Amino acid sequence: IKDLMWLIILFFQPLVRNPYQSLYPLFLSWLPVNE
Repeated sequence: IKDLMWLIILFFQPLVRNPYQSLYPLFLSWLPVNE
């Protein structure tokens, strides 16, 4: 559980700094999977 929290922190750190730049590529890569 500790390792998972660390991964979540590492993942969300860039999102906090620059949400748009980090989320946009993620959104684009997720879109085809959802179709």
